[in-house]
Amino acid sequence: MTAKPKTLYLEKRSDTYFFRRRLPANKKNLQKQSPRFLCFSIRTQILFNANILVRRLTMLTDRAFAWNAEFGMLSQAQLKKFLEELVRFEIDAHHALRAAAPERSREAAHVAYEREIALQDVLRDALLRGDRDVARKPLRAVAARLNIAMSEDDPTWPKLAYEATRVLLDISRERANRELGQYSEPSPYYQSARAELAMARPIIADLHGPDSICQTMSAAVVAEAQTSSSTVDECLAAPTTASRVNPNKPAQMHHTDSDFTPVYVPELDEITPDPVAGYDEEERMRIKMRPPLLNFDPLILSEELRTKIKTTPRGITIEDGIQLYAALKKAGYDTENMGQPQRRNHDIGTHWWKKNQRDFELAARIWLDLLSNEAFESVDVAMIEDALQIIGKIPANHGRSENYTAYKGYRELVERMDEWELTREHENLKRIEEHASDECPITPAEREQAVQDAKVLRLSASTFIKHGRFLNKIGKMLHDMQLIDRNPFSICVWTAEEEKKLRLMKGFRPRIVWDDRIQDLFQSSAFQGDVEDPGEPLFWVPLIGRFMGTRSEEVLQLKPRDFGTEEGIPYLEIHTEGANSVKSDSGVRRLPIHPELIRLGLMKLVDLRRKQGLPRLFPHIERGKHRQTFTANFTKRFGYYRKTTGCYVTGMDLHALRTTFCGDLMNTGCPDSLRRRLMGHEPLDEGERSYSQGLKMSRLLEELRKVQVDTSLIVSPFEVNNAHVSAEKGFKLVQGGRR
Repeated sequence: MTAKPKTLYLEKRSDTYFFRRRLPANKKNLQKQSPRFLCFSIRTQILFNANILVRRLTMLTDRAFAWNAEFGMLSQAQLKKFLEELVRFEIDAHHALRAAAPERSREAAHVAYEREIALQDVLRDALLRGDRDVARKPLRAVAARLNIAMSEDDPTWPKLAYEATRVLLDISRERANRELGQYSEPSPYYQSARAELAMARPIIADLHGPDSICQTMSAAVVAEAQTSSSTVDECLAAPTTASRVNPNKPAQMHHTDSDFTPVYVPELDEITPDPVAGYDEEERMRIKMRPPLLNFDPLILSEELRTKIKTTPRGITIEDGIQLYAALKKAGYDTENMGQPQRRNHDIGTHWWKKNQRDFELAARIWLDLLSNEAFESVDVAMIEDALQIIGKIPANHGRSENYTAYKGYRELVERMDEWELTREHENLKRIEEHASDECPITPAEREQAVQDAKVLRLSASTFIKHGRFLNKIGKMLHDMQLIDRNPFSICVWTAEEEKKLRLMKGFRPRIVWDDRIQDLFQSSAFQGDVEDPGEPLFWVPLIGRFMGTRSEEVLQLKPRDFGTEEGIPYLEIHTEGANSVKSDSGVRRLPIHPELIRLGLMKLVDLRRKQGLPRLFPHIERGKHRQTFTANFTKRFGYYRKTTGCYVTGMDLHALRTTFCGDLMNTGCPDSLRRRLMGHEPLDEGERSYSQGLKMSRLLEELRKVQVDTSLIVSPFEVNNAHVSAEKGFKLVQGGRR
C-alpha cells in the first residue's frame, strides 16, 4: 500500500493554518530577501480543509516556479506579445512594400517566390542544428520597438530565439503564398464590410419585414444599373454575384417601371459559409487560438470528409478521425508529426496498409462498436475505461467460428463468453463429483483443474495493448492538427512495467525452442515420403529454418535463380528484388547451404524447378489476403498439420525453429558478428556494417556445420519412387504449356 505523502508547506499558528514555502533562490525576477518565503493564512481552522487547500497551492506554485524557470527573462504575456509583434512587423512590412510596388512581370514574381523558398530552407536548417543566429537581428528590432531590455546571456534567450526561428519560418511561408497572390484570410476591409452588413441585416428586417433586405439591395442594384452609362443588357451580362440564382430557393422579385429583369440576392451565408457559425463564443475563441493545421494535400481525402473538416473545425467524430488517419497513412504521411508540413511517400503508405490493414480495421470495428460514433474530444474517460475492460475480455478466437462471432456487438460477445465459462465450470465440477466416492474424494488439484479447463482464452496482453493504443495514436494526430483541443484517449498508455505485469496476469507463454520433440515432427507423414511433390513446403521450410535459421518468408519466396556457388560452396541469396521482401536491410545476405540439406536433396529440388521453368521453389503457395505474404497462409497450414499429426506444442511453432538455431550458434561459441550475419540481424558497428563484404562463404559454412540435428528418421522425397514419377509428370506438364 502506498504511503500517504506528507504535507510540507502547512503550518499552524494559533488557531489558523498558514501556507509557507521557500521561494527559489536562483530566479532573477524574484525579490532578494532573507529569508525569502511565501507565507500567508489560508483562513481555515479545519485540518482536512487545510490539507486540500495546501495541495492545490503546492501544485500551483510548482507550476509557477517551473514556468519561471523556463521564462526567466520574459513573462508569458511578454513572450506572446514579443513573438506576435514579430509576426505583425514582418507581415505588415511585406504588405506595405507590395502595395506600394509598381507592376512587375511573372518572372519577377517567381524570383521573389523562390527567394522565400530558399529562406525557408535556411530556417529549417537552423532549426535542425539549433542555430539561433538567424533570429538575432529580428528579435533585436522587435525589442527596440517594444522598449524591452533583452540580454542574450539570459537562460531564456535560446528558448525565445528558437521559437522566433519557427515564427520566421511560418512568416516566410505566408510571404511566399502572398507573392503568388494567395492569402490565408480575406482582406480586412472585406471582413469589416461583412461584419457591418451582418449587424445591419436584423435591424432592417425589424423595421421593414423579412423581405426588405432583398428588396432594398435589389433596388440599389437596379438604381445603379439604370444610372450607369452602360445599357441594361450589358449590366445583365456582367458576372456579378447578385445575378446568380439559387435553384433551391424561390427568387424574390422586384419590378420597376422599365420592366427590369428580376434579381435574386442570396443570403450572406450562402455566398461565404461561415465555418464557425454553429459555435458559441467560447468555442469560437478556441478555434481562433488554435485553427486547424492541414499540412497535407486535402485531395487525398474523400469529398465528404474534406467538407466535414473544412466546415467543422471542431467536433470531428471518432469515425471521421479513423478515416482521416487511414487516408494519411495510406498516402505515406508521417502521422506522428502532423503539426509540421509533411511530404508523402506512396510506397511507404502502400506497404503500411498492406501490413496493417487487418489489425487497423479490426481495432476500428471494436472501438466504434463500444463507443459508437461520438465526437472525439467529448468522449468521457469513464466510457474509455469501460471499453478497455471489455477489450481485455474479448476471446482470442473471436470471429474464427460461429460461437466466437460478435453478432450483437463485442459487449454481448464478452457477456456470452462469461456465461459460457460459468456453465462449463459447473459441468466440469459436476462430472468429477459423479466419479468421486468416500474412498476417493475430489482433490483440490482436480477441482482447480476443472475450473481452469472451463476458461475461455482471451486476448493476449500484446494484442490488448495494441488495440488499446489505437485511438490514442489518432487522438495525438488530431491534436497536432488542432482539430481537437484535448485527447481523452491519452490514458490509453502502458509503460514497460505495466506491459510486463499484464503478460504475467494473462498467462503469457513465450516462444520455446524445439527440443527432442522435433523427432515427433520428423516421424510425421511429410517427413516419411508421403508427399505428392518433392518440393513439398511442409518438408523443406521447417528443415531450412532449423538448419539455417531463416525466416519463413525468406524461404517461401526463394527462386531457383537465388541459388549459386562460391568457391564450390552452394549458397542461397536472400534479397528484395521484384516481389521479394525482407524484414530489414540486414536481412539481405548470402548463406551457405547446410550439408545436411544438400544430403536430403535441396539442390536436386533447385535443378528440378529450373528444368520445369517454374519461377519459385514452392510455386503453389499463395499470398495472404491482407498482408500479401506467403507466411500468412503457410503458418496456418503448418499449425493445422502439427495438430492433425499429434506433434503440436504451444509455443513450439515455425518461428521457434529460427530461435532454436540461434541458440545453437551461441552454444557452439559462434562469434557475435558471424551470428548476426547468419541470422540477418543489425550489425553492431560501422566496420561490421560496411566492411563485411569480404567475409568468405567457407567461414560461414564452418560455423554452420556446428549445428547438428539427428535426421536419421527422415525420408527424403527424392528417395521415394513415386516422387520421381510425380516430378517427371510435373516436368512434362510444364513443358506442355505451363511455362
